[in-house]
Amino acid sequence: MIGRTIGRYKIVAKIGEGGMGTVWKAEDPLLDRSVALKFLPESLSTSTDARKRLLREARSASDLHHSGIATVYDAGEEDDRVYIAMQFIDGKTVAARIGEGTVSISEATRIAREACEALGHAHSGGVLHRDVTARNIMTAEDGHVVIVDFGLALPEGASRLTRSGVAIGTTAYLAPEVLRGEKSDQRSDIYGLGVVLYEMLTGKLPFIAERHEAVSYMAVHEDAKPPSQHRVEIDTELDRMVLKALAKDPAERYQTSQEFEADLRAIRGESPRVDTDAPVTIRRSGVVERVSRLLRRPLPWAIMALIIVVAGAVVWKAGLIGLDGAQRLTKVAVLPLVNYDVSPSENNYLAEGISETLAARLSELSGLRVTPWSTSRRFSDASMDLRDIAKALRVDVIIVGTLRRLGDRIQGRVMLVDVKSDAQHVVEEFEEPYTDLFQVQKKIAIAAASSLKGRITGQEQTQLARPAAQSVEAYEHYLRGGLGLQEDTTEGDNRALAFFEKAVDIDPNLAEAYVGIGVVYQNRFFYGRGGGVKSLEVAETNFRKALERDPQSAAARRGLVRVFMEWGKSEECLKQGQAMLQADREDIDALSVRGEAYVLGGLPDKAVPLFQRIIELDPENQGAHWYLVFTHVWAGQNDEALEAGQTFISKFGEDPEVHTWIAVSYHNLGEWDAAAVHYDRAIALFGDESNMYVFIYAGILHKQMGDPERAREIFSAGVEISKKKLAAYPDNHRVRDIIAGLYGGLGDKELFLKHAQAFFAAGHRSYAFSYIASGYLAVGERDRWCELLRQCGRGGQNILWIFEGANAAEGLANLSEFPGWEECIDELRKLDKRLRAQY
Repeated sequence: MIGRTIGRYKIVAKIGEGGMGTVWKAEDPLLDRSVALKFLPESLSTSTDARKRLLREARSASDLHHSGIATVYDAGEEDDRVYIAMQFIDGKTVAARIGEGTVSISEATRIAREACEALGHAHSGGVLHRDVTARNIMTAEDGHVVIVDFGLALPEGASRLTRSGVAIGTTAYLAPEVLRGEKSDQRSDIYGLGVVLYEMLTGKLPFIAERHEAVSYMAVHEDAKPPSQHRVEIDTELDRMVLKALAKDPAERYQTSQEFEADLRAIRGESPRVDTDAPVTIRRSGVVERVSRLLRRPLPWAIMALIIVVAGAVVWKAGLIGLDGAQRLTKVAVLPLVNYDVSPSENNYLAEGISETLAARLSELSGLRVTPWSTSRRFSDASMDLRDIAKALRVDVIIVGTLRRLGDRIQGRVMLVDVKSDAQHVVEEFEEPYTDLFQVQKKIAIAAASSLKGRITGQEQTQLARPAAQSVEAYEHYLRGGLGLQEDTTEGDNRALAFFEKAVDIDPNLAEAYVGIGVVYQNRFFYGRGGGVKSLEVAETNFRKALERDPQSAAARRGLVRVFMEWGKSEECLKQGQAMLQADREDIDALSVRGEAYVLGGLPDKAVPLFQRIIELDPENQGAHWYLVFTHVWAGQNDEALEAGQTFISKFGEDPEVHTWIAVSYHNLGEWDAAAVHYDRAIALFGDESNMYVFIYAGILHKQMGDPERAREIFSAGVEISKKKLAAYPDNHRVRDIIAGLYGGLGDKELFLKHAQAFFAAGHRSYAFSYIASGYLAVGERDRWCELLRQCGRGGQNILWIFEGANAAEGLANLSEFPGWEECIDELRKLDKRLRAQY
């Protein structure tokens, strides 16, 4: 078949073969793209039912438009054989991923969560997949999950084409009711996904036997073992979720994919997704619905020009410009464009990229206060009324729109809505070659700014016209990299790095891409994801490169703050915040850098009002809420930390580090039972990506509670995770510091001293000195501990906050009673006093 042309498609390679057909990779010369061609097997090519089934697949799948579902492009016949042309996914199946080795809990739950979202979209359209298996779920090159092969899909209510009692599908993944020959529904697909999740978590199917009949019997009559019996780190909540998906009785299963997805998001610590499957109206108020009906028809460019000309009048009526002509401060949020293209890559990076750039450009203009993109992007799937979104974000105007990529062209519309007055208008409609993307962004930015401000100066036009990069290709790689970073996993970081490096190869002046590279290497060091001291050095180098290209880059300065914190250079942290102050910037990004500089530079009490100010300006700012929690802890404000922690969880969902700092606050307040609950939850949520310091805090707590066995169990679990990370990267001084503290907690003086000496022999310093310090206390080396504190003070590492806050989680509550205590921290007091006076 290779080399043959079928229809207009030239076959280039064989992809795979299954019971319902053979799939080949082919090239479509008309649209210059790769496709997957699926043919019936020859044994079924004369079967009328099989031919109908394949064509039904084309019809069912072509009605589904979602980034997580492979798109069907075309169908036809060649030499009496039916074929369909569908989206080619450059990636691997989940079955192949399982075959490569252990799938992390984080990766498994992410894949299941994305698959749930895609299935939910299909089910909402009345379409079942009916063959959800590890071979039919793929991860694309960018990590996005795509469900393929709706070869057994059947619209709900449609009649079967098979004879009664014959179950179509892969036996191990079929729900009991299907195996019994009963009618399937969306809960049957949920069962199949439950099997896939079980297989990812354990490396095994829930029911295994040599014959299909035996597997069927077990699935119908026997209960699956909890996944934790195969893998001890799986917690009881994840066990419950998997077994619920695999319930024999459909009534006891998750009733919808959205319900399953919500639990997966919760266990991953992600914010709940506000669902939408109404792509045109977005369910964003009657205002936008009325506009959307108009926008479904192409508008002549002459009319578009007229709309843009009269935009100023619309804005005046909306109350954005006073009757005296004076411009008021207008609060604006740019929501992610709704993407109608079903390609995963476009859906996940292009629409967001255009929206993010628009928000960044508008934020540079006087008279506008623009909600940070990190906040507004959280409403990408919003089914909320626009008025509710505006109320949550405390804005006057919301910018929404649509985007679609058609081959080498992009088209879309951008609308401005004043929610209070229900005034709305289209600020730009476009259909241009993809290579003119920057020209499209320029048009959108200038049109939106003109509508918001009434008029803009020549200087402002120049600011708005500035391209996002030197080339569209570089910009595209940068956006794809940002998508990988959002996953916050090792795999996501690795994909992100490859894209960022391609971006700077093409455009050596793209500051944002250097920031992205810096963040990846910083994550490698901080989380032990694949890097030691060298990673920290590379991170610093790239943040500095970003600043050379864009001295105003808040992201680059924030990166340097975190690097200097790891180097133990408190004053260098504070200098980055000072630079933002000297630039006379009071925007949210600048306030954030200053806040992080204070807290990581050892003056946490000065950071608290800055994060509170950010939250006043942007109540949904997740980063500010997150930082406020542990800033309160570091400042010794434990009651305030508990309140901030509960606020964070209620607004954004669970987060392992937030649970850690809630636990520390309870620990400091002497409420040990509550502290233990939150430490346990933090450890469970961290999973394989654990931030190991939580094991030190939790172990110390259980020692204090009089439970040495539980303490030893916790310390040992932390040691095992740390050993794996240290074996791969022995020069990661952060991991070395923590493992030393863990051995100190275990009372293993020999191993503690071994790691402490290795730490100092390499010349390392870090804010986590306290972990080694607490280890010296644990093994009875108080003099050495005091000397460490003096070295910190002399070396410019301000950790006085640890002791001023009487941090019980470090086991330091009664240190003031030690003989010579004041002498131990004298150097730290001097350093703290100097830094407070200077910064």
